Amino acid sequence: MAIVLLGALFAGGAATLLFWAVGHGSRVEDRVKTALTAGGATFLGVATLGLAVGTFLS
Repeated sequence: MAIVLLGALFAGGAATLLFWAVGHGSRVEDRVKTALTAGGATFLGVATLGLAVGTFLS
């Protein structure tokens, strides 16, 4: 279970960095809000999917 959460954390961090880099022309407030929202949503999605698949397989 811990490896799933670590993977989700890595994926969420990667999404945060990606959305931060893509929004380089925007105001800082908008960049922060968009990047953190994308990272959080990615973390929740990957963690939920990973835990569901892990529970199904075990």
